[in-house]
Amino acid sequence: MKRDEPGVAGDMVDVSAAGVCVVTASRMDLGTVVRVEFSEGCLFGQVIHVTPDANRYRVGIEIFDVLLEKSDLARLVESALHPDAEDAPTEEARPVQL
Repeated sequence: MKRDEPGVAGDMVDVSAAGVCVVTASRMDLGTVVRVEFSEGCLFGQVIHVTPDANRYRVGIEIFDVLLEKSDLARLVESALHPDAEDAPTEEARPVQL
């Protein structure tokens, strides 16, 4: 995660206890430390897998830390990271910035 590099736009398509999957047009290197920004907060993590998917890439990110507001997406991420949480919203792709 270098502050002088431009961000990469993508869609967060999956959230689990282990991390998130982001679909993006840009390939990312394994081991890259990233900050995933979305309208309800941000996640900090490391790229652990990259899979080509048509003309895009599915990027798996292991989460280190989460800073959240209390929105539907924030509650979804929180419930995936803490399975005992209640009232998780349904999953849908959300725009993010890496």
